[in-house]
Amino acid sequence: MTPDIPDNAPGPLPYGLDQVVAALVATPESINSVTRLYYQLYLEYTFGSLDLGALLLQQDSLSQTLAHGKTEQETAKAMLRRLRDLPSRSSRYVPL
Repeated sequence: MTPDIPDNAPGPLPYGLDQVVAALVATPESINSVTRLYYQLYLEYTFGSLDLGALLLQQDSLSQTLAHGKTEQETAKAMLRRLRDLPSRSSRYVPL
């Protein structure tokens, strides 16, 4: 899958950057599941509807959400590492 590149782009992407851009374009536009879980639990706590029994019943779901969130976090770290490893290049093009 090749990402859409603006017409005024300065030319071919540096080696490796095309793979990073393609991976970023392919990711779903959603919030990390752990962040969503945090706000859900925070609201339940704030309004007094959070209790230990409910948490124990959701233990499997919580574990799966945490594992999924950890995977998303590792993927983001890997992308950032790959971006940092790319060589810099001078350009008059400034993406907006």
